[in-house]
Amino acid sequence: MAQASASPSVVSRAFLMLRFGLHLGLRQKNLRQLLICQRGAPASSERRLETLKCGELRWNEREGGWEAFIPAVAFKNAGSSYFGRQPFRLLLPDLGGLYDQIGAYLKVHRPRLLGGAADPGTFFVKTMKATSKSAAYDQNTFYEAWRLAIQRYGIFNPYTGRGRHRGPVAAWAAKILNKAWEDA
Repeated sequence: MAQASASPSVVSRAFLMLRFGLHLGLRQKNLRQLLICQRGAPASSERRLETLKCGELRWNEREGGWEAFIPAVAFKNAGSSYFGRQPFRLLLPDLGGLYDQIGAYLKVHRPRLLGGAADPGTFFVKTMKATSKSAAYDQNTFYEAWRLAIQRYGIFNPYTGRGRHRGPVAAWAAKILNKAWEDA
């Protein structure tokens, strides 16, 4: 089945979804609800994020990098000893030009994806179409975007010739994804 090539904005979003997934290791809910605080803007208070039960990607001036800040109550296992009632805070490493990619996404690609629609405030936004009601992802639409990103860029699919990583595990994963695609 042939698929249309993705726009640069869709590619940028997919790249950042995969990178954030690898660096942060978050559950889908925490990743899709991650708010964005633009560089230079005041960060949300921990109390506000606790009330919203979500995290925020923000620029850490002292560390000179993008930081994911998520209060413990936003996690499914908030009461575990791992958190100790402290927030999850991780400075993203600027490997492979990650900060430039985040900057381009925020300045160019995210506004294009929004297409003039109301901004939900989340880092990841859907591609707005005439029939779309909201730019915010829900559980199902985020899963579909994640799955498509993995199919296109995450693993090499010997059946379609797309993807990046080759090998026996990638071939096995491609077969599983193709089966899920056919069953859906």
